[in-house]
Amino acid sequence: MEERNFSWTDLFIKVILIIIFALFTIWLLSLSNKGLSNSLSVLTDEIYMKNIERMKEAGKEYFTTERLPEKKGDIKILTLEKMYDKKLLLELKDKNGNSCSAKNSYISVEKYENEYQMKIYLECGEQKDYIIVIMGCYDYCDTDICEKKDTTENITNTDPKPTPTPIPTPTPKPTPDDNKYTEYEYKKTTGGYWTEYGSFSEWSKTAVSNTDYRQVESKTVSEPYSYNTKVTDTRYSNFNISCPATYTLSNGKCVKTITNTTTTSPNKCPSSYNGYTLVSQNGLTCNYSLTTTSTSAPICASKYGNGTYTSISNFTCYYKESIQSCQKVAYQELVTKYCGSIPCGQYYETKYKNVCSTSDKITSTSATCKSGYTNINGICTLKSTSSTTTSATCPNGYSPANNTCIKTTNSLSEAAVIKTCPSGYSKTSDNSRCYQNYEKTVTVNSTKNVIYYRYRTREYVNGSEDSKWSRSNNDNSLLNAGYKLTGKTRTVSGK
Repeated sequence: MEERNFSWTDLFIKVILIIIFALFTIWLLSLSNKGLSNSLSVLTDEIYMKNIERMKEAGKEYFTTERLPEKKGDIKILTLEKMYDKKLLLELKDKNGNSCSAKNSYISVEKYENEYQMKIYLECGEQKDYIIVIMGCYDYCDTDICEKKDTTENITNTDPKPTPTPIPTPTPKPTPDDNKYTEYEYKKTTGGYWTEYGSFSEWSKTAVSNTDYRQVESKTVSEPYSYNTKVTDTRYSNFNISCPATYTLSNGKCVKTITNTTTTSPNKCPSSYNGYTLVSQNGLTCNYSLTTTSTSAPICASKYGNGTYTSISNFTCYYKESIQSCQKVAYQELVTKYCGSIPCGQYYETKYKNVCSTSDKITSTSATCKSGYTNINGICTLKSTSSTTTSATCPNGYSPANNTCIKTTNSLSEAAVIKTCPSGYSKTSDNSRCYQNYEKTVTVNSTKNVIYYRYRTREYVNGSEDSKWSRSNNDNSLLNAGYKLTGKTRTVSGK
């Protein structure tokens, strides 16, 4: 049997190989984990950038000319919440499906001299960042204003309101071949130039302004023109003449007849008149009365109750009534007692009988008088009163009227004439007549300065354009070399 020699060198080499293999395996696993982390980071950045691009496009459509700030330095803000309310875009969500902050995210537009700065700030969870877009009226715009080409910046000192400190997007790290990452486009234009200005346009009153591509000239021309204006004129009128109430205009005077009436009491009535006696006086009416008296015997009825009339005295009638009264009286009567048919004794038996007696009862009642008569001291008396009236007389110069005596005299009264102006007129300061100020339209011929404008344009010929891609959206080497971000991105497989 052949024996083999043991070699320490072979053993050492084998151990070294095993250690190298183990370290290589650990390194591969490390690279795999880093690649997964970087892949997720790239995906997160891509979703965030797409959301901020959606906000930018919606803002460019919303901020038309009438919604832009008018004065230099003015700022208008549109929050993401309002963009949702106006249905400008659908809800923005991050990679985890969580909603971005509608209250903190916004678009602001600030007016510069001839351009506008649009800032788009988006806050989704811990991701907070913004981009700047310069907009204006350029010759290549299809609408009133559009985004300035090759001008997308990341930093501005003109925030419309305090915002959180932007978190710069980290530069993606190298990943294995099976991973992807985002690259940002930079462009640099060299050799561009402006052409010569063309011919001037016709003179026009339409105002235009100077721009990089347009040169404007103006001139002021004095031109005749006419216009209608309102001026104040005065017209006059005579007074309207009238009199106060109850007065009449006569020979230029206001007069009326005044009737004065004096009242006095009538003369007293005579105390008697044709045997009648004066009772009262009411103004012109004298009231008289006459009283006559007759008597009659009192009257008694023939019966009063059960009594019969007997006599009358002092207006009292007397009546007599015979009254019989009876009572039951006891007495003893001897009665024989028989034994069989033979009397055998006697005894007394108490019996009763009625004993009656007659007496006179006198009653009385008042007598009466026949109709119309009244008992006066026991005598039926009838008093009859008749009345009559006559008129009293008035003192000399007075006449009867309304149950009194009056005297009427007439006098003439005069009042000042009333002078009034017709409707819309006023009295002159000397009260001599009426006047009215009114407006009338007159044509005025004059001259005015009119500004005319004419312009000519030139074009910008683009030079050569060099495009470069970088994994950073803040590549200082490219920025310092004159390159600018275009806002475009692309996803590249890892190398």
